[in-house]
Amino acid sequence: MLYFKISLQCKYLCRVTSFKQNL
Repeated sequence: MLYFKISLQCKYLCRVTSFKQNL
């Protein structure tokens, strides 16, 4: 369960960073 949480957080961070770079 912990691994799933971490992977989900990583995906979210990756999405946020890519979104900021596009701005």
